Amino acid sequence: MIDLKSGFAPAKWQQGVGTVTVARQDRKPLTKLQLEMVWSYCDAIIERFGDGEGPPNYMYSEVAFQGWCREYKREALLNGRKQFESVVLPL
Repeated sequence: MIDLKSGFAPAKWQQGVGTVTVARQDRKPLTKLQLEMVWSYCDAIIERFGDGEGPPNYMYSEVAFQGWCREYKREALLNGRKQFESVVLPL
C-alpha cells in the first residue's frame, strides 16, 4: 500500500492497521516462511527510498522478486535456518 514514487503509505496505513489477511492469487498455500520472504522484500523496497536515488523501479518485477527469494533462502540456509530447506521456489 505504498506510493511507488515516494515510498510512503497513506496515513491510515502507518499505524494500528489491525488484523491483516494475506492470500495468494493462485490460491496455493502460503507458509509463514514464504510470508517472511514477501515481508522482507517489501521492507527492502521501502529501505531503498532512503538511499536518495528515487524509487527502486528495478525491484518492481516478478524476476526481481523471485531473485530476491532465491537469495533470501540461500542466506537463510547459510545462517543455519534449516526450516528453509522446505521452502519451494518460485513463490
